[in-house]
Amino acid sequence: MSFRLRNVPLLSRVGADRADALRTDIDAAVAGWPDALLLRVDRRNQVLISGGQAVLNDARDAGDAPPQDAVFLGRLADGRHVWGIRSDLQPPEDAPVEVLDLRRTGDVFDDVSAQLVATATALLNWHDSARFSPVDGSPTKPVKAGWGRINPVTGREEFPRIDPAVICLVHDGHDRAVLARQTLWPERLFSILAGFVEAGESFESCV
Repeated sequence: MSFRLRNVPLLSRVGADRADALRTDIDAAVAGWPDALLLRVDRRNQVLISGGQAVLNDARDAGDAPPQDAVFLGRLADGRHVWGIRSDLQPPEDAPVEVLDLRRTGDVFDDVSAQLVATATALLNWHDSARFSPVDGSPTKPVKAGWGRINPVTGREEFPRIDPAVICLVHDGHDRAVLARQTLWPERLFSILAGFVEAGESFESCV
């Protein structure tokens, strides 16, 4: 009997058009703002969930143009743009909602929500920790619709750090797998084994 994954990993799903070209065509990205939707992520990396989907607010609630710290997340099937911002959550008036973070929503989200929330969380966390140049300490500012930051003094651009990592499913060939947990995690939350790949280390050695 061979071991086979039952589903695609929950946070590896794709449901929206990333619309990469709009990161450099800022005028086109901003032109979609009047009809755009906004994903709000709070300081604890939580979002509002309703009916298995992330709650998306009207972007115009945040102003007539994207705030400086907004990040462009992509384009929905109907053509509307989606942006993400760090802010307090704003629940809709006509629907029950839950407040959840990525670790607790993998099995709740639809494909579009999984992609949007994962992207927004990663980018907004990076902006929080990249406000100053690692070279000379100068304040940096967002560029490319939130997908980069620039040092106005030197012109040097910084981009989100991408760390190679592995995640491994260790199993017995049938129906048992090794799981682990951190003591700070919510009760009954477990994970398969994962870790960063160090400089000069092969993926096999990391495993």
